[in-house]
Amino acid sequence: MSETIHLTLPYLAAAQAQKHVTHNEALKRLDAVVQLAVIDTTLAAPPGSPDEGDRYIIAAGATGAWAGHDGEVAAFVDGAWLTMAAEEGWLAYDASTETLLLRQASGWTAVGTSPDAVLGPASATDSVPVLFDGTTGKLIKATTFASFKTALALVKADVGLGSVLNLPQREKLTASRTYYVRTDGSDSNDGLANNAGGAFLTIAKAMAVVAGIDLGGFVATIQVGAGTWTTAVTLPVIVGGTAVLLGDTATPANVTISLSSGSCVTAEGVIGWAVRGFKLVTSGARGVLVRNFSSLTVSHIEFGACTLGHTYCGYNSVLFVETGCTITGNAPYHWLATSGGQVVCQSVTITLSGTPAFSTAFATASVNGSMNIPSITFSGSATGTRYYITLNAVISTGGGGASYLPGSAAGSTLTGGQYQ
Repeated sequence: MSETIHLTLPYLAAAQAQKHVTHNEALKRLDAVVQLAVIDTTLAAPPGSPDEGDRYIIAAGATGAWAGHDGEVAAFVDGAWLTMAAEEGWLAYDASTETLLLRQASGWTAVGTSPDAVLGPASATDSVPVLFDGTTGKLIKATTFASFKTALALVKADVGLGSVLNLPQREKLTASRTYYVRTDGSDSNDGLANNAGGAFLTIAKAMAVVAGIDLGGFVATIQVGAGTWTTAVTLPVIVGGTAVLLGDTATPANVTISLSSGSCVTAEGVIGWAVRGFKLVTSGARGVLVRNFSSLTVSHIEFGACTLGHTYCGYNSVLFVETGCTITGNAPYHWLATSGGQVVCQSVTITLSGTPAFSTAFATASVNGSMNIPSITFSGSATGTRYYITLNAVISTGGGGASYLPGSAAGSTLTGGQYQ
């Protein structure tokens, strides 16, 4: 073999005379095709006055010194044309069109114009989006912007692609905002005016709207109008701030959530919410249910009759009880802290009206639950056991004494329970 396979570079023979001639010939061919950039690809005949080193890809129908070399690379070297046949896979830059070309069996193809030849995305100036083939992971196919956006419909707008793709984005508040809910409202309203033509009809609609915006460090308030509301409230996850579900803090009974099943207010896996100014009644579950790493603040709540209990806090959650709460209905317990749940209530007055009865205990703590409830003034009385503590749970009253909590029977501690 006297030359290389791909570039046909001549080998030096043993004891060859004038080795420099053969070596220089090989260098010429290397110089012609390495880092290949051509002046033009449309000429079928040599240009009239080429400069030394000029390179072209010969067009079809070649004539003159290029005759018979269609599609080959032509380089003007030492005053003559040197032609080389390109193999499949060669790349060349066409300076006349600023295009990268790929040599295939069918000829030279501009990268990005043929799906079979695509090596990367089209130019940003093409105004044509491209997509990777989902099967091979190699091809990129031209598409329309409509199809492109459809393919990315599951991309969340708030990761930065929304503005580029014209996808929906979260509104970000620049000030605190109040949404209104009234019995004469409509969920087709925007919720921003406290009248029939502006307010929402359902609490669920208002919460969905709040859950869909970025609060931006501000407070979103859902002001619920007077009436009896018969749908359970499940507080949604919120982004970037805090939210208040607000009834009537002066007279909570004016805004009543009354259910035949389920808990009146549920906070599950959420933080940042406060519920204020409601009367809670349910014949199916609890007044307030807080669990699964949640945090909820309540105040000015009237606890009516609740079949399974007034408040439940469990599974590493925290319930903060602030001022203005009253108890008017019976329940198995007023507070239950369990499974790492914590109830925090300090330095407030809780009013008991009508001597409500607690069939389990006023305060129940179990399974590592805890209550931090010092310096509370209880106005009124109740019947039932004052407290029940078991399974390493703790109720801390700040030294309030055995009769600190409402009830008509002494409390008890079992299995590691502590009353302090």
